[in-house]
Order: sequence, then structure tokens, then C-alpha cells
Amino acid sequence: MLLAKKKYIFFLPSDNEHRHYGIMPMLKDFNNFDIIIPYVLNKNARPIHRRIISIIYLVFINFLFNHSLPYFNGLVVYRSKILKPCLKRINNFSFSFLAEVLLRVLRKTKKYKIIGYKINYNKNSNSSALKLKNVYFSILFILILRLDFWFKQN
Repeated sequence: MLLAKKKYIFFLPSDNEHRHYGIMPMLKDFNNFDIIIPYVLNKNARPIHRRIISIIYLVFINFLFNHSLPYFNGLVVYRSKILKPCLKRINNFSFSFLAEVLLRVLRKTKKYKIIGYKINYNKNSNSSALKLKNVYFSILFILILRLDFWFKQN
């Protein structure tokens, strides 16, 4: 990502849930914003346990960082010049990496747009995000980020 040469950087998860027709609304007017933040319109496409965990994760992060965003992971589009300085500070190997990127960039700009898109849930997906070790590290890195932000404000 740090080597990217274009004006925008687009994170595309590799879970095959994101089809071109779901992504297209994000590409319409992103020239006017530093960040395009997506959220899933058809939440019922995912199983109930995944939706419940997503809601808990969302409430947890919004509470800790005083935001009211509908989603923190996914197909975020960033303006390169805003994103790259933030990436240099990140040392997060957990599933909360994308949330940390978004939270750091949101401290640099308020020019963002939230856009809903549709996914195709991949029933054959073998995600390891909910393994205990991965949940632990995701929570740990979010708490470390919160402390980092708190110390930088005072």
C-alpha cells in the first residue's frame, strides 16, 4: 500500500462476498471525498451469529472512539495522500487492522461519505476471525489504539 502510485487506495477483502455490482455505487463520486466508508445493506445475507458478533464489534469500537459509523471493516476507499502517513504508524497483525486504519485516517480528515452496498455471503468461507486467539488480538489492538489516541490528545 505504501508503494501505491495512484490517487486512491481501495481495500478489497478476499472473502469473495463483494461483487462488482455491490462495489459500483462506491465509485460514483469518490473524487469529492478522502474516504468512502461502506456498510452492508443486506445484513441478512450473513448468518445470525456473524451479525450478532458484528453488532458487538461495531458498538464496542464506536463507543471507545466516539463515532457512530455503520461499519469498520470492508471495502474502504482512501485518498492515498491521507492514508499513507497513517499506515506508517500501524503495527497491527490482527483482524482489527482495517478498523485501525480507518480510525487513524478519520483523525486526519472529516471528508468522508458512507455508502451502502450489497454482498453475496460466501457459505463456503472458512474464516478464522472468530477463533479465540484472533478475537483476543483484535480486542487487544483496539484497546492499544484507544490508549495511543488518548495519550496523543493529552
